[in-house]
Amino acid sequence: MTNAQNQHRKNGSIELPASVFLEAIQLAESIPFDRDSDFWKPEFLRRGIFESHPALQLLCGWFEEHRVDAKAMNCGYAMPWVRVLDNGKYCCGYHDTPSERMALFEAGAPATALLGESTIVTFCASHEHAVYTEEMGLENFLADGQSLGQVGIPRALFESGEYDEAWYSLEALASFRRRFPAAFAEIQSLAAWPLSTASPELGEPSNL
Repeated sequence: MTNAQNQHRKNGSIELPASVFLEAIQLAESIPFDRDSDFWKPEFLRRGIFESHPALQLLCGWFEEHRVDAKAMNCGYAMPWVRVLDNGKYCCGYHDTPSERMALFEAGAPATALLGESTIVTFCASHEHAVYTEEMGLENFLADGQSLGQVGIPRALFESGEYDEAWYSLEALASFRRRFPAAFAEIQSLAAWPLSTASPELGEPSNL
């Protein structure tokens, strides 16, 4: 294995089935969440509304069933990160987020799933765990309780649901097939394999 491959394996604590991720992509592609969708209608828009999208319900439901961390926080959304170049970095699934060094993700391995040799999926805490302060803005967390960082937005945008990290996750899923064709092809090939008897938890047996 190359150093990048070794680092990739260190960055997750669990294996996400390719079939689950592909279904989440299909749901994000087929169920609208743009400004013209029901999600944005005044009678529906509220804090955390995009976490209810079926694509994220599928991914987070799978994680809650198979997670191996201390379950510090409920999972609300998930973000894919992809190795595109052999440069020791992941590209974020959301197009406007900068690439990050692979090594930075090792600390978040308890809340991260591996998907083949190019993709990881970070599982993030639900909006109910987010903290807003006037000094720091909005602080979000990984599902294992580690801080994910702060976002400098007005409180009203967060409380109204107009700013929702889960929306960016949906954008990442809906555009994944187009933005990451090589990774998508790898995941498709993995989904075509017979079901393994290996556990979602790395290195453990399972009856799945």
